[in-house]
Amino acid sequence: MLVVRSVVHYTEGTVTYKYNYCCRICKGIDCAIIFSFSMEIYNKALEAQKKSEHLQERRQRLSALLHSEAREYETEMARQKGHQGGHHRIPLEELKSVNYELKRREEDNERRERELKLYHQWRMKQPTIREVSVIL
Repeated sequence: MLVVRSVVHYTEGTVTYKYNYCCRICKGIDCAIIFSFSMEIYNKALEAQKKSEHLQERRQRLSALLHSEAREYETEMARQKGHQGGHHRIPLEELKSVNYELKRREEDNERRERELKLYHQWRMKQPTIREVSVIL
């Protein structure tokens, strides 16, 4: 004989399970089902808790790794910036003088090319020089 005391609702996600408690008269038939189901839910809750703890530990490890790499990157950038600033620094006056010298050389080369071009034009227009150049 089954005497129902109350209905127990177990919710897992969106599914709701209903089980009946029984009294001692039914000799624990429904009680065993409830016990096994409650243990199943308890085990699932433990697994979910372990998974959550594992994810939290992983997040902490990854966060620590990210922060350490960020610090290493910052120190490396500061070290490179320090090397560039002190090692390759050339005074502005020296750069101006080098720039002026390069411009002067370029102007001299252009002037020589113009003079050479004028010379060749003059040479081609002189009949005596043309005759001598043809003989040679």
